[in-house]
This record gives sequence, C-alpha cells and structure tokens, in this order.
Amino acid sequence: MKLSVHVGLHKTGTTTIQKTLELNRDTLHEAGILYPKASSIRAGGHLNLVWELTSPWKFEPSLGGLDALVDEVREAQPEHVIVSAESLSGFRRRDDVLEVPRRLAEALGAEAHIVATVRPQFLLLDSLYAQNASTGYADQPYEEWLLTQIAEGNVDLEALLGRWFDAYPDVSLIPVEPSSADPLVETFLRRCGVIKAVALEPAPRANTRTSIRAVEFGRVASRLLQRTGTERGRRHEVIRELRRLIAAHFPEDPAFAGMTRETALFVHRVYAQRNETFFARRVGGEVTFSVTPEDQRYEKRTYNLDTASVQERETFEALLLEATSNVLSK
Repeated sequence: MKLSVHVGLHKTGTTTIQKTLELNRDTLHEAGILYPKASSIRAGGHLNLVWELTSPWKFEPSLGGLDALVDEVREAQPEHVIVSAESLSGFRRRDDVLEVPRRLAEALGAEAHIVATVRPQFLLLDSLYAQNASTGYADQPYEEWLLTQIAEGNVDLEALLGRWFDAYPDVSLIPVEPSSADPLVETFLRRCGVIKAVALEPAPRANTRTSIRAVEFGRVASRLLQRTGTERGRRHEVIRELRRLIAAHFPEDPAFAGMTRETALFVHRVYAQRNETFFARRVGGEVTFSVTPEDQRYEKRTYNLDTASVQERETFEALLLEATSNVLSK
C-alpha cells in the first residue's frame, strides 16, 4: 500500500486539490486510490486529523481523527491512500505534527511519501493575509503584518519544510505558478506516484479572494473580541458569522488586494536567494520558480476603518453586534 501525505503549504492550490479529489472520490476508488472521508472537513482537506492533535477547540469528533481514518483505510484496502492537510506545515514550532504521517504509516504498514506544494512568497502573501484577517487569525494592518511574516520567517521555505526533509526520506515538491501549463491536480497525482491516467471531473472554483470589508472588519473584530476576553472558539464563531453578514450587506465589494509592484519586488528580493538555497540543498536545485514580480499585474484594493466615515464605522459595529447576538443565541 502506498501512502501520500500532502502537507501544504497554505495558499498553494490546496483547496483546489482537495475539492477535486473529494468530488472524484468514487472514480479514484475504482482506480485503487482512496481519498478518505474520515477527518475530512467541509473544505475538503483532512484538517481534523491535525486539529485532533493541535487545536481541540476546532476538532469535530463527528468527522473522526486518526483512528477513524485508519479504520476506513483498513476496511477499503486500497492500493494507494492520499491524505491532504495543509496545516501540517503550518505548525512549524510544534514537532509533534511531524509524527502524524509516521503514525499513519505505521498503522497501515506503509511508508509515508510527503508531498508539498510551494509558491513564490510574493504570490501567496496577499491571499494569506486576506484569509487570516477575515477569519480572526490576524489583527495587524497589512503592511505591519507583512513585515512580521518576513521577520519571523513564517513564509520561509526552509523554516516551513526543511524539517520534513530531515524527518522523511521521500519528499516531493510541486511548484504552483500562474505560468504553469500543467493542470495542478493531475501534476499532484503524478507526484504522488499515480501512474495510471484517471479522468477527473474538475471541481468548481474552490476559493475566491476575500472582500475588502471582510478583511478589515474581521481584523478589527478580532482585536476587539480579544480585548473583551472572548473565548477563542467563540471569537472565531462570531467572525465567521460576521463574514456571512458582510457578504449579504456588501455583495458588490471588490476582492482584497494589498500587494503593489514595489512591495512584490521587495518581497521577491528578500526571498530569491533563500529559495534558491533551499532548492539546491533539499532537491538538488530541481525545483525553481519561473515567475517574477514583473510578470504580474497589480491593482491595490484595500479598506481601512480608521479612515472610514462615521456611518461606515456604525455599520461595522452594528454588524458585529448582530453577529455576536446570533452566535450567543444558538
């Protein structure tokens, strides 16, 4: 039995991969490939497997964890198991997440093949901030957050993935870039070791960029709720409800875009040599990024409550109050 474990990175097409594999679960099963249902959350990935270990407040027992996933595999007896959980690479300060694929492999009598998808940092930081701010995981303004990510090494490839190469002998990297002519999911399956062609139905577009108000309202709401001492799980429930209300109130809001050409060039300069060193050290220089900041178009679209009108601030406060009341009344 083969076991491929996709560990991320975040914002590298992971949801597209996961939703496509989920949609084609029966087709894959006929080809001897199991994309387990156990521990798979609504977004499609096996994040419950990670939350069981790292985030009890997010873990959903009804979806199952590691034991449930192992039971499903043993019952199905497939030739190949594919697990995808991008959060595995996100907890870079926790060594125990490195053991998740190993525990799976030992339970199944297999060797774990680690697969990682990577993107140039200047391409992923915008969407990463939009997601984190709108879901309550970032409360800094964009530029401040950006400098924090660089200073703390939060998107450094060696910091995120180097230890996976140290812990496992079989690690594959897949560069994800707009210029790539190869379909991402098919490339992913090939790198997992799927030799036979499998006709997959494409999943609907997985993610759309978060709107400017969802980003700013979520960022400010997170800060306010933390100050009031709101429990973490409840805080994220409120912000999730706030996002729903924002979408209903501002359906025409443009998508957030904070990266200018100048900022992209700065980020590219910061990471260009680091990325080359990482590829040379970890994969013999085989994986490189071909896209540069000059290849992209930039149109900054942001929103700031500090400079918004009194009416806009009152709208934000009303929506936050409504979201809090809706969550508390459940």
